[in-house]
Amino acid sequence: MLLATQAQMSRLDAEAIGLGVAPDILMENAARAVLSGVFDIMKPRPLRSVAVFAGSGNNGGDGVACARFLLLQGVDVRVFLVGDPGRKSRDFSEMESRLRAVGGGVLPYIPGDAEIADFCERADVIIDAIFGTGLNAPLAEPALRAAELINSCPGLKVSADIASGVHSDTGRVLGGCVRADMTVTFTLAKPGHFLHPGAQMRGELRVMDIGIPSRLLQERSFSFSAVDGGLAQTMLPVMRPDSHKGDFGSALIVAGSRLYSGAAHLASAAAVKCGAGKVTLAVCEGAWPQLACKTPEVMCAPMPDSGGRLSIDALDGIFALLDKSDACAIGPGLGLSEDISELVFSVIQQSSVPLLLDADGINALCGNIDILRRARCEIVLTPHPGEFSRLLAACGSNGNPVPGESPVELAHAFAERFGVTLVLKGAGTVTACSDGRTFINTTGNAGMAKGGSGDVLSGVICAFLAQGLVPADAAALGAYVHGLAGDICAERIGMRGMTPLDTVTALPAALKNLEQQKN
Repeated sequence: MLLATQAQMSRLDAEAIGLGVAPDILMENAARAVLSGVFDIMKPRPLRSVAVFAGSGNNGGDGVACARFLLLQGVDVRVFLVGDPGRKSRDFSEMESRLRAVGGGVLPYIPGDAEIADFCERADVIIDAIFGTGLNAPLAEPALRAAELINSCPGLKVSADIASGVHSDTGRVLGGCVRADMTVTFTLAKPGHFLHPGAQMRGELRVMDIGIPSRLLQERSFSFSAVDGGLAQTMLPVMRPDSHKGDFGSALIVAGSRLYSGAAHLASAAAVKCGAGKVTLAVCEGAWPQLACKTPEVMCAPMPDSGGRLSIDALDGIFALLDKSDACAIGPGLGLSEDISELVFSVIQQSSVPLLLDADGINALCGNIDILRRARCEIVLTPHPGEFSRLLAACGSNGNPVPGESPVELAHAFAERFGVTLVLKGAGTVTACSDGRTFINTTGNAGMAKGGSGDVLSGVICAFLAQGLVPADAAALGAYVHGLAGDICAERIGMRGMTPLDTVTALPAALKNLEQQKN
């Protein structure tokens, strides 16, 4: 699903108007789209009363147009203007004139007014049309008070374009926001609909056509995408009837230590479950006995050990395995030592196959972040927010966040600076690519917030890299399939008790789900 930023939507609107699409037609189409959502969300209950909170801009104009259509259908509707009446946009004023022509009007919103509060308390639906996608500053009075009133009322809340108070590009909540039961957005969805915490404020999301000519969309490239089932299917590797194991690639997992053997097991088992033709686990001799028989399909290669971790003497063996592999993941459960750091640096500089760095593979970078510039291969990094903070700190002052920068913006800056694909894990995992594209994941749940989930994701992405996917697709598809497996677990056994190993077990079901949708 393509997503549009604030700037892109502004350009699309302007270009549509330049082609002769009247602004009032766009506004009335937007109002009809919102009302289609209102009537659907109310089924089968009658719609008797609606409160509309409108800002003085064009988003507010959409709300005023909604009020006129509702009034013509006999609904008791009141419009409350939130903001300066002297700053009404031209299109807002036009919609207000049309509303007055049918007997309606716009009332000022007065915070604390008992009559307004009483009407809102009784309203079946409250339409939020205070701010659209152009909001960049924190909600201030009276908009903040209006959002608080809307949220306190029992009626269903429907937001026009995006919940007021949510930044449409970053998903940040700007001081406060409306918590919608449904958001009806126009032309294309926005990044803020999928990035947290904004994603939690949207409710059901509907994307509606309001008359922007389709050729304008076809002529544009959009850097943001939400990875849904349709997009994930296009990325899924093809399985031909005459395939053999060599067609599905060889994945090398360099992971584990005597104290942290579980990470190696989860990563390698996940790679098997996601279709890699061959999976080899390079692990220190101290952990080898614990892992050799856990997953029979994984070839477990014991490597020289130093204090229960991989020794630098393991390099020759790892290089020999790399020569026979199509992709490598390094880091889960390795631990930290000088040998580990030197080993990671050497693999980064010598590997000719795509390399995924996770966990202690990422932590090793913090001592020499510029080693990424010496890589001969494509690199995927999969940090959680804490690891990403350490990477930013390792970049020095030029890599540290500045006020107002979002995690997505920082991930992009990092990916472009070092020429890598960065997977920032969390709710709505973000894949930032060095070419400026961003993929936002739409699967997963709170039950996956457990130690070991990142190890599973590493194995999933490595399996797709081994099967020949480019890093951006492998990472975005990997996050989707991993989250979908987690969703299957949540449905089967519940979020509280599910484990990362349960997610590994559900990976084949997730892939089957995608295959069936594709066919």
